[in-house]
Amino acid sequence: MHAIPAETLAHPVEHGLPRPSLWSRLHFFWSLPWAFGVMALCFGGYLIQNAFRRSEKPSARSFKFWSTLWARIVLGAAGIRTEATLRADLDPDEPVIFVANHQNELDIVTLLSGIPWPFGFMAKASLRKVPVLGKMLEETVCLLVDRSDPRRAVQSMKEAAARIREGNSVLVFCEGERSFSRELLPFLRGAFVIAVEAGVPLVPVTILDNYQLVDERRFLARVGTAHLVVGEPIPTEGKARSDVSALMEEVRAVMQAELDQAHGVSSDSVPDRSIEPRVAQGG
Repeated sequence: MHAIPAETLAHPVEHGLPRPSLWSRLHFFWSLPWAFGVMALCFGGYLIQNAFRRSEKPSARSFKFWSTLWARIVLGAAGIRTEATLRADLDPDEPVIFVANHQNELDIVTLLSGIPWPFGFMAKASLRKVPVLGKMLEETVCLLVDRSDPRRAVQSMKEAAARIREGNSVLVFCEGERSFSRELLPFLRGAFVIAVEAGVPLVPVTILDNYQLVDERRFLARVGTAHLVVGEPIPTEGKARSDVSALMEEVRAVMQAELDQAHGVSSDSVPDRSIEPRVAQGG
C-alpha cells in the first residue's frame, strides 16, 4: 500500500487537511445523513421517470439529471461550491471514459456537479452486495466490473467496453485507493484496457483540492470551493493493449501538470492548450 494515506493521518495539518474543531465535526456529521436522505429522494425520482420508459434502456442523460440534482443540493447545503475548468468541448452523444484521481468521498458529488456531460460510474461488482447502494447501481447506467478472478475480469471488461460503445460515457477512479492528499497514487490498468477495447477517448479529470475540504477518516468537513479540471480527450482508436502503459503515463502526466500548476509547483510538463478553457460553476 502507498504511504501517502498513512502520512496524512500522521501530519494532517501539514498536508493541508481540515483542522479539527467542534464546527468541522458538526459540519461532517450533519452533512452525511443529509446526503443519504437527499440521495433516496432523487433515486426515487429516477425510478419513477424510468417506470414510464420501460421500453427504453436506462440512459446516461437521465442518470446525469437526477445525480447532478442530488449532488448540487448536497453541496449547496454543505456550503461547498464546485468550480470546473473545461479544457475540452465534448460531444455529449459520443461516448468517452473519464478517468479521475481520487482524493476522498467528496469527489463523487463534485464530479457530478462539475462535469456538464452525461456519464455513469464504473465500480466494483462487489458493491452489488451493499444494501440499497447495490440496487441503486444496478438500476442505473453505472458499470459493475467483476475482478474476483482473471477470467471473470477479462469477460467483465469486454462487456463494459460493449456497453460503452452503445453510447454511454463512464467515469473511473484510476487510482487503487483514496489519497487524502494532492499526491497521485499508482494507477490501475482496468479503465485504460476498457478504453482500448471500446476504442473511445480517455478524458483526464483532475481533482485539485477536495482533500482540503473533507477528511472522512477524522470526521471533519468545512465550507469552501472544490476545483477540478476536465482535460482534452486522448484518442485510443487504433491502439492495442500493448499501448496501455503509455496511455497511463500520458494521463498521469496531464494530471500531475494540473496539480503542480494549481498548487504552485514549478513544472515544465504543463501542456499547451489548443482550446481556450471555460469555467463551469455548481453547488
